[in-house]
Parts: sequence; structure tokens; C-alpha cells
Amino acid sequence: MAHGLATADQLRAQIAQAQGTHDEKVQLTGQLDVDITKAEERQALRRQLEHIQALTAAREGLNSIRRRDREYIDLDAAGQNLPEDGILPSLTRSTRDLYSRDADKHNVEVLQCNKAVLKGGFEWTIEGFSWLENNLMQDDYSDNGYVETSKFVVGDHVFSLRYSPRRKLVGVVPDIDEAQRGSLAIVSHDTDGVTFRYKLFVKNGKGDFQQWGEVGNVCQPGVETAGRAFGPDVTCAEPTSAGIFGLSHEQLLQSEWVVADFLTAKVELEVRLDTGYDIERGRACRVEVPSGRITKDLRALLDDEKGSDVTFIVQGVPIKAHSQILRARSEVFDRQLCSGLRESVSNEIVIEDCDVVAFKVFLQFLYTDDFDHAEIQKSLELVIATKVNATGGDQSVLKKRALLLQHVLAVSHRYQALRLQLWCEDQLCHNISVTEVCSVLQMAHLYEAKQLENVCLVYITQHREAVMETSGFACLSQEWPAVLLKITTFVAGVPEAKVQKAIERHQQMTRQEAAAAGKRKREDSE
Repeated sequence: MAHGLATADQLRAQIAQAQGTHDEKVQLTGQLDVDITKAEERQALRRQLEHIQALTAAREGLNSIRRRDREYIDLDAAGQNLPEDGILPSLTRSTRDLYSRDADKHNVEVLQCNKAVLKGGFEWTIEGFSWLENNLMQDDYSDNGYVETSKFVVGDHVFSLRYSPRRKLVGVVPDIDEAQRGSLAIVSHDTDGVTFRYKLFVKNGKGDFQQWGEVGNVCQPGVETAGRAFGPDVTCAEPTSAGIFGLSHEQLLQSEWVVADFLTAKVELEVRLDTGYDIERGRACRVEVPSGRITKDLRALLDDEKGSDVTFIVQGVPIKAHSQILRARSEVFDRQLCSGLRESVSNEIVIEDCDVVAFKVFLQFLYTDDFDHAEIQKSLELVIATKVNATGGDQSVLKKRALLLQHVLAVSHRYQALRLQLWCEDQLCHNISVTEVCSVLQMAHLYEAKQLENVCLVYITQHREAVMETSGFACLSQEWPAVLLKITTFVAGVPEAKVQKAIERHQQMTRQEAAAAGKRKREDSE
């Protein structure tokens, strides 16, 4: 049935069904985020395993040579301490057996030129590929730019990928300072030379990677290569042909290589370490630098309460913290803990009008400066469990998440944590429902969150009939008349400047009415 012919009950049923589907998708998004994090961890572990296996194979070859050298030295057939007259001792049976054993092998020797070769790769997806040139123009005000991946390491050599839609600058030849032009290129960032082979691939509409160009073979040991580009169409001259698979950027946008406005490229590398480097000398190929721990350590400091010197009493629940961190992260805390008031003397701060879980999320952010989604999800699960136990029933996950975000927004505004406040506003823009939009709009109005306010007003305009039937909307006229005025004027299409003037007049009248009521009350008492 078309929406225009459906009854109000049928439309409400369809809205409820659509809302349920949306809630399920929100839950799925959260689970997929967790799955992606785990998949990235597994991928990193696979690369680490492959790296160790390659070192192990190379080491085995070296150990085989060392074992043979040891045998020759033990038999005085080689070594640095042979007889001074240079005359070798007569061959013992063991010595003859050693030479005979090698002779039985027909004096075959295997030279392993590839034992110091390590393999690696990198995959790169450009989302919103059709916006790429606009992005470059906004960033550097020209069409000569390129986009680049983060740097990645194979062995002890550093590379990145670059793409230039107009086949302009992608690299430079360091020795002669000559510009290189091309489309998709791999760039070296080494200052003392590099030897490697590479293959470039692009994913097609079927999800298969197809090789572009021939296998590249680069051997430039001992020379400056930092910033030098390599690729099928990289040249120092002006480009005479098109880019990837012979296509211009405009043609590429319409081709099978750009799917749903995504372009995905991949490079496979074989890098040969320098002769006599690490593997020959028994050193590790690279020093493994562990990832930073400050976020984890500071969160543990908060959780373990070690060295805490201030206590928050939030709705009767004590929460330990560290005044030096709080003062460094919030000007409000800095003033509060150094003001000479009771809080700074007793180091105890009582907070009655704040949700406990939201305050813990707020402290986690102050200590780590991280929007750790996993921690917020844990807090959300705690909110859900608490509400279910208290009411004997369940509400939508979307509603509970919006409620938690509103609490975090309130406490971040109170203590002037602007970054967390803006993040909450952004999250709330994506967690609006018919039942919660009025309460979210109230928060946006209270904390002057213009973007969030605009999103709420647009949502209400699109779902006005359903929103008007909610209890939240019914309370606006008595509790939030200024918010109701904003809704009315927005739906009517009144310009924002006039809306602000109307709100100011309304607030002035409200103050006058309050003053008059107070005067009458005093006269009655007299």
C-alpha cells in the first residue's frame, strides 16, 4: 500500500517496524566494529609470523654453513690459528672422511641469492573516489597534488603508495632533483638505497585483483632514493599516455575499477636486504618498537586508584581520581581544586545531579583523551542491565545509548571538555529516534549545540505526526516553551534570524511575567 493511502495506525506500525530494523542495524554496526578490530589484530599477527618464519629459514641456511666451518676448524683444515709454517697436518681419517664426503657430492655448491629476500605488501582503498580532485583542490588550491598512504615497512625499508589524478608530481629523483610524474606509484623513503621487486594490482567489479603493468625490478644500492617513485607509468618527461590501465581519471571513474565510488589498489613487494646485513651477521632485521602504552597505563591508573588524592561522591558512589591529571585536563577542576573552598581542602567533591556511568566515561576520556568505543559500549551494557533490573522490562538499545550520550554531553559541558562534548553531539546526530528526539533537542538547545539542534529539527519535520504523539513533545509547552517555539518556526520555514528575535522576545516576556508574579505574591503576603 502506498504511504499516501495508508491509515495513521498503519503508518505507525510501519514506523515501528522501520525503527526496529534500524535498531538492529545499529547493533550490527557495533558488532562489526568489534569484528574489524579483531580481524586487524589477526592480520598483524600473521605478518609477524611470516616475518619470523622468513628469518628462521634464512638462519637455518647460515647455521648449515657455520656447522661445516666448525668441522673444518676442528680438523685444522681451516681457521685463524693454523700452524705458523703454513703446513697443514697430515690428513687424519676424519679429515679424509670430511673431504671424501664433500667429494661424494660431486663438489656441488648452492649459492642462495634469495636467502635475504623478504616479502610484504600493502592494500589501499580510496573511498569517495569521485571527490578526490575536490579534496586536493581544497587542501592545496591546485590540481597538481597527490594523495598518499601511511608509510609501511618491509624488512628494514620504508615505502608508501601515491596516486595523482592528473598524473602530475608523484616523486623526485634525488640525485638530479628532477620531478617524476605518473598516476599510481610506489615511493621509496630510504636514504641509502634499496633493492626490490614489485607488482601493482587494482580490484575490479568482481572483487578480483588484476595486475597493472609488468613486474618492477629496482636495484639502486648505496644511493639516495628517498622520495623516488616507481610504477608502470612513472616518467620524468611530460606524460604522453593515460594512467591506470591506459585510462584517464575521468575514464577510470566510469570503469569497472571504481565500484560504489571506491578504488582499491594493492602492491606486492620482494625486498632484498643489503649484502652482509643482519641475517649474515646474526642481527635482527629490524628493532621491534612496541606501540605506545600511555593510554593503557593512565586508564589502569584510574581503575586501580593508585596514588589517588581526590574522591568524587556521585549519587552516593565514591570514585577515586588524581587531582593533578584533573587540573591539567579541565580548567573547571583546576579552579575547583585550588580555590580554597571545602572541596580543595577535603579533596572530596559531591555530585548529585550526574549519572554515575556517564561520569566514569567522562573520567576515562580525561585520562586517555580517547573515545574508546569498547569502553563506552561496556558502559552502555551496564546502563541496559541496570534499567532492565529496575523496571522489569527493556527499552530499545538506541534509546539507552542516546540517554547515556546525553548524560556524557551534560557532564562534559559542565567541566568544559569541549572535544568530548562535540563527539557526543556527533554521536547523538546518529542516534535520534521518534521517542527521544525532543529530549535530545532540549539538550542541544541548553548547550547551544547548533548542528545537533538542526539535525533534530529536520528529523521532527520529517516525522512530525509521530513525534507530536509522544509524551516528550507534550511536555514542551509547559517545560520548554522556547524549544517548542523553535520547532514551530522551523516547520513553518521562518528564517533563523527572525526565530532568534522571537525567542529573545519570548524570554523577555517570561522574565516580566515572573517578576510580576513575584510582586503579586509579596503584596498578598503583606
